[in-house]
Amino acid sequence: MKVWNKLGQAVDLANEWMGRLAWALILFLMCFGVYDVIRRYIFNAPTVWGYVVLKMGLVALAAIGGGYALKRGSFVRVDILYARWSRRGKAIADIATFAFVALFCVIGIWYGIDMAHFAITTGQVTANVEQFPMGPVKSLIPLGIFLVLLVVVKTFVSDIRVVFHRRENKSLISHK
Repeated sequence: MKVWNKLGQAVDLANEWMGRLAWALILFLMCFGVYDVIRRYIFNAPTVWGYVVLKMGLVALAAIGGGYALKRGSFVRVDILYARWSRRGKAIADIATFAFVALFCVIGIWYGIDMAHFAITTGQVTANVEQFPMGPVKSLIPLGIFLVLLVVVKTFVSDIRVVFHRRENKSLISHK
């Protein structure tokens, strides 16, 4: 059990740092977006690369922020029934959906690695005047999905503890 707790702490720490990186990226994207708008509308001197930088930044944000958001219970969920269930009922529902979520993550990692490999080996660049390499951003996609998968597995184990040990273990994801 101690090993599992250490692994869980490592998952939390990795996702916490990715979340902090995502917050820094949000600040950068906001500042850069304001800069680009000011250049375009006040000085009539738009950047040709601003849109691409913002687009790549948003892809990176989505990739690295997913595990953090899941860890914090920040994903949007339609929980008309789920919100009314007991902690144990919520854990049972989460266990029932685990295979689908894990399969989705594994497929996402598989295709993400394939896309990143293709981008890196072919030297794929953006299709505009300023050609930025796509490999680094596409490499973040399988990494981000892997971090989400780690949170999902950690939550699955926590939910199994709740269901079978009948004690109120605090789950990684808040079940409100």
